[in-house]
Amino acid sequence: MPALAQLRELMGDNLGDLVRVYLIDTPTQIALLESHARDGGAGTKAQELLEGLRASFAAAQPKLADVVGSERGALASTAHAVR
Repeated sequence: MPALAQLRELMGDNLGDLVRVYLIDTPTQIALLESHARDGGAGTKAQELLEGLRASFAAAQPKLADVVGSERGALASTAHAVR
């Protein structure tokens, strides 16, 4: 079972909210880490790790945005069916 399907099974209706917060907060957290690394004189290895973190987030972001979109669509469908 794919990881997102497992997470959906565990989180239920809260998955969309969790992913939405992750998508909003993560770029800010990465930027703060980069700022601290620059200001603290972090070495090349720290910069490489941060670049990898940013690239990983960029790769996952569209798939996670789809999760948020599908959660919204499912909620809208459910709300419409209840009416």
